Amino acid sequence: MVADWDWHNKAKKLRQAGDLEAAEGIYVSVGEQPSDPRSASSATNSLAYSILIPQGRFVEARLWLQNSIDMEAGWESWNSLENLGLCEYFAGNNELAARYLQQVVDAGDGPVAEAMEYLEKTNRRVYAPPTENHNLSFNSEW
Repeated sequence: MVADWDWHNKAKKLRQAGDLEAAEGIYVSVGEQPSDPRSASSATNSLAYSILIPQGRFVEARLWLQNSIDMEAGWESWNSLENLGLCEYFAGNNELAARYLQQVVDAGDGPVAEAMEYLEKTNRRVYAPPTENHNLSFNSEW
């Protein structure tokens, strides 16, 4: 495992270079460290948002994100709930997506603006095709 938070920058550089397999390895390694819930939850969010969801690996994303939510790591856990909403949105489970996204909006914690954006899409019935490879990018809240 990469020391401290250096893992984040290293994984980001690997992703940008197109080495998703190596970036995924870092996220998994850090995500499996329960002794540091904030780092583990952050790595889980990066894994799901940057790799699993865009690749359509929704089952894996759900498992990682639920684990992160269960860690109760503050803002990162709310971020995981919002990412779970995005996972369901892109998987075509729009009612479930709306339920998760609404929880983030109601709590006023985590990436609320992005949750509101996708909640509005579900309310307007603007749905993403479940089989499309989605290219998610970080927004200004991060």
